[in-house]
Amino acid sequence: MKTSISPLPALVVALALLPGCTGEGSRPLDPAAREATPEKAGVLSTFIVHGDTHSGSNEDNPDVPWVHPALVAEFTFRNPGRIFHVGDVVDRFSDKPDPYLSDYDPVWGDLIGGAPFYPTLGNQDREPEYFAYFDVLEGQRRYVRTDSSAGCLFVVLDVPHCDDHSLLQEQEDFLFDVLAAAIYDHLPHRFVFFHEPPYTTGQRRGCPEARTWDLRLRQHGVDVVFTGHTHAFEHFVSPTAGDTSPLPPVHYVVAGKAGGYDQSPLSDIYENLIHASYVHHYVQVYIGAAGTIDVHARRPDGTKLHSFQIQD
Repeated sequence: MKTSISPLPALVVALALLPGCTGEGSRPLDPAAREATPEKAGVLSTFIVHGDTHSGSNEDNPDVPWVHPALVAEFTFRNPGRIFHVGDVVDRFSDKPDPYLSDYDPVWGDLIGGAPFYPTLGNQDREPEYFAYFDVLEGQRRYVRTDSSAGCLFVVLDVPHCDDHSLLQEQEDFLFDVLAAAIYDHLPHRFVFFHEPPYTTGQRRGCPEARTWDLRLRQHGVDVVFTGHTHAFEHFVSPTAGDTSPLPPVHYVVAGKAGGYDQSPLSDIYENLIHASYVHHYVQVYIGAAGTIDVHARRPDGTKLHSFQIQD
């Protein structure tokens, strides 16, 4: 059975949301302060998740020039087996003809040529430039990847906007068809990726419609749903109010500030919120040989922001 940490007291969460407590705007100072990587002998596989790079330096994204190379250096140091991007690769309001080539490629291009790179379409991303740049997608708006050696199933959806209900229904049908497919029964670790988060403390609306998927996600053994859109790191779990199911919870992780502009949190406190920080970051996941899933959120200098473990 999966186990997880319990929600923090509301006071602790509220303090984490105060602008003065976030450390926003701080730059990486000492690479030696990096959090140690778990012992390789106990790790079967590892992948990184980040989002909302908003490539293109302008008055809205003043941190891009230092955040992007710092994260590339971190990713190179961590040497993940896969890299996932949860959307908004570029700023669609860029005046560049193709910001993927002009703003994104000079910093991230070599990294993408290394570890397998799987992007998610965001509301800022520009078609057809997005699919032309990420030609590995071959025009696929939703897709599946697997890591059989580590027992992982990855399902990437296309939810850049939740107000298109017909599109959202298509994504829902695709998601649960994949999760129910017998060919994936042997993969116990299950991760879902899309752009707009079901839960968020941010001023952006997110995708509350996707909250209705929670029970079915639990029934299909989904461990973590990764999203972006809100420019913050956020960690939620399946809500417990009125829940009588013995099924383990789904963890909802927003990894949406790998360069995107500053955003203020709302004052709302969700009972299923574990942690929220409005700082630049990325997330690395380790699949352990003992059936563990360790999730580490780190700042661009590699120092720890938040972590939790799921035990199968």
